[in-house]
Amino acid sequence: MVKAITTNITTGIILLMTVLAQTGCSKKIEVNGGEPDLKVSLPAITFKAGEPVTFQFKGDAGLISFFSGEVFHDYNFREGRVLEQGALKLSFNTAVQYGTQANQFSVQASSDFNGNYTAFSNVQQATWTDITNRFTIGTGTTYTPSGVKDITDLVQEGKPLYIAFKYIYRPSATYGTRRTWRVQNFNLSSTTASLGTQVIGNMTTSGFTTVEQNPLTEPSATTISASTISLVGTAVTPSTLTNETWVITKGFSTGKVDLGPDRPVAIKGIADAKLTSFSHIYEKPGTYKAYFIAANANIDDKKETVQSVDVIVEP
Repeated sequence: MVKAITTNITTGIILLMTVLAQTGCSKKIEVNGGEPDLKVSLPAITFKAGEPVTFQFKGDAGLISFFSGEVFHDYNFREGRVLEQGALKLSFNTAVQYGTQANQFSVQASSDFNGNYTAFSNVQQATWTDITNRFTIGTGTTYTPSGVKDITDLVQEGKPLYIAFKYIYRPSATYGTRRTWRVQNFNLSSTTASLGTQVIGNMTTSGFTTVEQNPLTEPSATTISASTISLVGTAVTPSTLTNETWVITKGFSTGKVDLGPDRPVAIKGIADAKLTSFSHIYEKPGTYKAYFIAANANIDDKKETVQSVDVIVEP
């Protein structure tokens, strides 16, 4: 009898705990503060570029984030920004000194190089277009600007574009002593409808990599730094082999490029004190639409409001 009562009590406790647990799980925690009442205004209509624009707040929210309306911080591109590239322009500076060998330096482009820099055979198997004659090439120790040249015709839809500087060193006994060719100020840019001219490759972002024909027997003295590519033939004396040295960029994306979503800047967190104002500096003149996303949230729910303000920035 005692055992039966004990069993019944235990069963009842288990059932009660189950009901309480289910009730607790199904109950939604209310968001503290409910829907934010934040209101945003400006003290003036126009502002000067380079000077603070101070947004004034009434009300409050636990979380506040800010889209300035500038490129890469534009609320209208919060789901993603796809850049469609237009004209592709290339420029660089060159200089040459020492030695007597002729026809050593050229500029090449390829859309079917496989991107594998570990073996010279990969360079040989690719189709390269010699575009040297499009540019002005240096003839002495003073750096000569190549001119900004359109290379859009080299783009093949859906394929990356590689740019290379090719250097040929031939046996010195027959062809004369080596020359040193230098390249600086490499710049590859794209003209876009939405963002204007954008640099897509320079001396530090183009991923220059050296590939040599005979790296073990007659290695070149070519070097790459943040400011200069120095193409130099082998120091082996006497040299007996014709040796090609290529300095090749990374593959540049052509056509449409997915830049990902524009991002807001968080200006207030839950633990921060109430904001009554917020300042931002617009460096360029223009008309911007600034957005403030105000939110109160917990683990169960989120209440959000969006406020926008037009900002006119004059020179």
